[in-house]
Amino acid sequence: MPEHNWIYWKEEAKERPWKQIPDTPKALELSIKQDAMYSTWMSFSKPPKDGEPEPIRFGDFPLDFDDAKDPGKALKDLKALCLVHLPEIYDVDPYSIKFYLSGGKGFHAIIPAELFGAQAGDPRLPLIYKKIATLWKEQFNLKTLDLSLYCMGRGKMFRLPNIKRSNGLYKVPLTLEEVQDLPIEKLTALGAAPRGIEPVECDLSPRAELAELYKIYKKEVHQALEKQKSGPPARSEKLPKKLPKCIEYILSELPKTDKTTFNKLTMILVNFFQQAGFDEDETLGWCSLFIMDYSHSTSYPETEDRLKHFDSQIKYLSDKSDYAFDCAYILGLGFPGSAFDCKRCELNAQKKEGEYTEEAKQLNEVVPQQEELSDFPDVMAGVTGRFAELYGQYLEAPAHFYFMAFLTCLGAVLSDRLTLDTEIRPQPRLYTILLGESADDKKSTAIIKTVAFFKKNLTDFAVCRGVGSAEGLQKRLQKTPSLLLCFDEFKQFVGKCKIEASVLLPAVNTLFEANEYETCTKKAEINLEGVYLSVLAASTVQTYERTWDSSFTDIGFNNRLFIVPGSGRKKHSFPPKVPSRELHLLNQELQDVLHHVRKNPELNLAQGAKEQYHSWYMNLENSVHVKRLDAYALRLMTLLAVNELKSQVDEDIINKVTRICNWQLEARQIHDPIDADNEIAKME
Repeated sequence: MPEHNWIYWKEEAKERPWKQIPDTPKALELSIKQDAMYSTWMSFSKPPKDGEPEPIRFGDFPLDFDDAKDPGKALKDLKALCLVHLPEIYDVDPYSIKFYLSGGKGFHAIIPAELFGAQAGDPRLPLIYKKIATLWKEQFNLKTLDLSLYCMGRGKMFRLPNIKRSNGLYKVPLTLEEVQDLPIEKLTALGAAPRGIEPVECDLSPRAELAELYKIYKKEVHQALEKQKSGPPARSEKLPKKLPKCIEYILSELPKTDKTTFNKLTMILVNFFQQAGFDEDETLGWCSLFIMDYSHSTSYPETEDRLKHFDSQIKYLSDKSDYAFDCAYILGLGFPGSAFDCKRCELNAQKKEGEYTEEAKQLNEVVPQQEELSDFPDVMAGVTGRFAELYGQYLEAPAHFYFMAFLTCLGAVLSDRLTLDTEIRPQPRLYTILLGESADDKKSTAIIKTVAFFKKNLTDFAVCRGVGSAEGLQKRLQKTPSLLLCFDEFKQFVGKCKIEASVLLPAVNTLFEANEYETCTKKAEINLEGVYLSVLAASTVQTYERTWDSSFTDIGFNNRLFIVPGSGRKKHSFPPKVPSRELHLLNQELQDVLHHVRKNPELNLAQGAKEQYHSWYMNLENSVHVKRLDAYALRLMTLLAVNELKSQVDEDIINKVTRICNWQLEARQIHDPIDADNEIAKME
């Protein structure tokens, strides 16, 4: 019997590693002295490791209520569950629940494990808790209850109380009376300083209804695990005599490595079953337990989300012959050991001995290290934010698609009119690529609606919807020197750039930072001066990750792009029209921005903003993914400032800019088609 359990902690910066310590007050106190900001909400009988039996997990039942735009909604859900439903239905004394203001966008609550009879822990504790939380979320319509908290592996972290956040606020404990009586404004004001409250003694004996609920879902979780281990029933003779070990492993172990995501595993499974000749229903039948119980995804935290995504991949990949099942790709995903005897696998029977190993070795060098991308930061404001919020409400593309599309169009309009008070004179031009998993994400819709808004309201807004060569681009820029190059499918542009002897790629690449480009070839002479190019395009994630070759990466074209991944949600089978009055108001706000720029064509930085940006700039990690993030930061400063009608870049704008750029860094690390930190990518 070990003397103690284990927990993990980390500092506030997202890229900081998780550190393992004993679950003791002294060890946690020492970690706080080393700038700990988070710790795992559960502890472990031993550190979890891939390929080894699961540790026993212990922990009270955590609840996280979040609403970035309206924390009052999070408070409403917290009070409904903890002050009404739990006392009335489960006989829970509200004084036994610990309440916290998160210091960010919501509230936390902790229900003692003793009330569930769960203090002995369970290897699958987060999955049991997740089933209970899902039941409450659906039964009581708790829209702000975050279910991503309940995952396996090392789990998720909670902020530690009374430690100052980067936003200047604190996560602080709240009394029951404060939660009951104080309005949201007074509650959030309590996060301005550390505070303590007196503990209240309560009866923590198990509540019969909660204990029974825990017992039921514990049984369900473990029964599902046994079903996974035994494998799904045979459905067809189309497969090999035995399911390949790699597919068995994915279906039974639900793996999570630093190179896998739910999306990647879904593509592997769909490719395999489609290649084996299975139809949609049969594929879903084999993979139903995987879809239901895969708990590592933050992008698809609920079964409904995973099912929708899996189904969309079946449809998307059904006619894509270039996405065949690839044995070598499996070995590049970092699964434990050499678990798969590939030479004996029927799918690999025709390969020569040694050929597979070398192929897998080559792939291992370039497979991207992927995780789930964080939500787009809560920075939307001004006319851009209101445009994004309005169209995000009436249509199905995510709001941040509209936000970044609007900024790109605005930057194209202001490309020769707005800059910063610095020697390098940055122009607010963006090369933006909207990335979606499939057509369901409405990437093109966001581009079409945003471009249409600008064309309708601005007579000098120039758009080119595709070029086939540098000569064609030259003709268009000679006609309108400030130009937005727009592609519904970015792959079209990439294909044109790959044409032998084409100089379209180096031209567009150079024009990201320059306003002139010149080259002479046997067939043509290109001479561009005083031009201002912006790019707005759409692509699926799969196409974006697989479309490049070294001609793009060698000249650093990838890091000139600002990629915007996102997923849409079905909301309207017959979308209503956006009210004309709302569009009229948005146009008035856009005209206000343009008038403001005419009066303030050159912005300076407040002293505090300079210091804040300098600190961010000097602490950027040394990685190819960081290249030109500073260029985007300077461009976004101008756009976000005038978008909010500010005549100076202040600390609030710098905070928003650095949050967007940190998110962009994460997006690049996840969606870069190669491991861009290896020697291949360092050629730039």
